Amino acid sequence: MENKIKVSVLIQSYNFENYIESAIISALFQTTNFNYEIIILDDKSNDTTFKKIKKLSTFDDKIKVFQNEKNMGVNYTFKKLIELATGEYIAFLDGDDFWIDNFKLQKQVDFLDNNKDYVMCFTGHVKQFDDSTYEPEEDYAWLGYIEEDEIDTIKLLNNNPISSCTKMFRNFKNIIKPYFDEITFLDWALNFEISKMGKIKYLDTLTAIYRYHKNGLMSSMTVENLRQEYNKTLEILKENIK
Repeated sequence: MENKIKVSVLIQSYNFENYIESAIISALFQTTNFNYEIIILDDKSNDTTFKKIKKLSTFDDKIKVFQNEKNMGVNYTFKKLIELATGEYIAFLDGDDFWIDNFKLQKQVDFLDNNKDYVMCFTGHVKQFDDSTYEPEEDYAWLGYIEEDEIDTIKLLNNNPISSCTKMFRNFKNIIKPYFDEITFLDWALNFEISKMGKIKYLDTLTAIYRYHKNGLMSSMTVENLRQEYNKTLEILKENIK
């Protein structure tokens, strides 16, 4: 394998002591024919999350660990991680989620390498709750599925079916925009901006588990707050369509 980093796996963490180990291990267990790095940025957790990260980082030198000097919040940490990425491609994995397909990175790199007009690809995922139940419940179904196998900028003005833990995209410079500071749904805004650069492909396979728990950003918001933030994000995206 060449020494060049092909993929930067970006892991954002804050008080994920019950989840962070499985996230990191699922990234470490990827089988690839290329080099990749795992960049972990902890937002000054006040539990044992960072201790566990440091311990696991001794297992493999592809793990690069950083910690904010103080708690800076999701927006700052999200943007800082992208700045730290050195790979040709970027794959996100929040510290409370994990991958269940050891060939996830390889499959997505193969697709993007062979389809230069595509800027991102993503897959299906399953949502897991704290009581170990899943959504969807059916063994043969997963979330993220779309009947059309492509997403474009206009479709992203309706909703965001792209899960952060399943996507891989080209490492574009200056993809972070000033309006990102105004919204909660940063992942949606990032997908929106990347869609302006080319096509986005849905790969119909299951690769990840998205954990839904009380410490998660979305689960900590009320239904009314979610609705307000959704509408706010949608209006801002419409203002930035060009």
